[in-house]
This record gives sequence, C-alpha cells and structure tokens, in this order.
Amino acid sequence: MSIKTKSQYELFQEALARCTKTVWLVAPDGEQFALKSARDSEKGMDLIRRDQSGQLEIFTSSYADEMVMLDLFGRLAA
Repeated sequence: MSIKTKSQYELFQEALARCTKTVWLVAPDGEQFALKSARDSEKGMDLIRRDQSGQLEIFTSSYADEMVMLDLFGRLAA
C-alpha cells in the first residue's frame, strides 16, 4: 500500500477519522504504529508515503473499521 498524492492522503485521513477504534500499521520488520495516535501517526504516514515494497499491513480493532478501510482501499485502487 502506498499513498502518493495529496488527494490520496486526504482520503486516508478521512477514513482514519471515521474509524472508532485503533488502526494499526505493521511494517515488514514487525514495527507497529497506531495510526490514530498522535505519537505514531506521523511516523506511520511517513512510512506509507515512502513505501515501495507493498508489504505494509493495516489491521483494525473492529469489523466496522475494517469496512471503512476496505472502502478506502477500493477507492484508492480505482
């Protein structure tokens, strides 16, 4: 997953804002970032912007949040 444009970044931020529980970004080395946390969000978003490998993973803490993120991924792929 990668975010390359400002509009993609804004879509991602809107999706995160709609999520009600923790959304985790997990790097290939196992490092985890809670994307709704002020401390981790900047680091995680920087990693997403720089990602070339496509090996970053997103995990949600609820089914409803999973649906929000799946909708986002569909919109980013279009």
